[in-house]
Amino acid sequence: MIPDLDILITCDAAWNVGEMLRSNQRAFAEAKANVTVVVVDRKAPATPPGPAHRVIFVRQPRFKKALGINVGALHLKGRYMLILDADILVSRRTLAAMKAAVIGGRFVTVRKVKDPTSRRHQPADFSYVVEFPDQPVRVTSLRRYSDGARSGPGLIMLRREDFIRVGGMSSDLYGWGWEDIDLLVRLQKAGLRRRTIGQVRHLRSSVITSTALIKRQLSERRNIMRCIKRYQTGNSQGSISTDMANVRDRKIHVAAA
Repeated sequence: MIPDLDILITCDAAWNVGEMLRSNQRAFAEAKANVTVVVVDRKAPATPPGPAHRVIFVRQPRFKKALGINVGALHLKGRYMLILDADILVSRRTLAAMKAAVIGGRFVTVRKVKDPTSRRHQPADFSYVVEFPDQPVRVTSLRRYSDGARSGPGLIMLRREDFIRVGGMSSDLYGWGWEDIDLLVRLQKAGLRRRTIGQVRHLRSSVITSTALIKRQLSERRNIMRCIKRYQTGNSQGSISTDMANVRDRKIHVAAA
């Protein structure tokens, strides 16, 4: 019997995803979930995460999280899929609650992400309204809570058929930012409703340097502009079909790590 939940994790070769898998081992086992790790990098990981999980290596000159998710999704068989970052600790209760909420044309994102060094601050919302020719789509990209937690728009559980129906991720986006919001926009454009539920936490502090922050901001702006150009033409499809063809034609090198 094939488990009906697949957990998909994408990282580069430098990331120690083994710690995350060990920390989540019990929750993943109790959820009876298949776990697939996709490594997107110039070189394969020196230490594979472990024999209990499928590991796929995608050879690319630069890290593309969206491409890794699309390639990984092509190997999934479960009814539901959870896109999870490589530094997240999730509980069995949150997994169960998210899965129960993916019904009636809905997809689910994580309500709260706690960080070990979070400090209390004023709550705030950061939202975008994307105007398609036939309808506007409003997306809250980030919500900050007074206890220092933030929302997790990139931690998404949905039916695999809905992911495929909107074309998966957009793999022309690279670097940091907007690749997850682009998926949320296109899912809502397709008529699916978003619900936020559950709480997870970072295994380590997610504080980054000012230089890295500037790079992320530039990357996000670049990706936003790419998406806006596509939206202006009415295109709300991702690139999973193109990525699948490129894998088949060996334009994208994919192998077991």
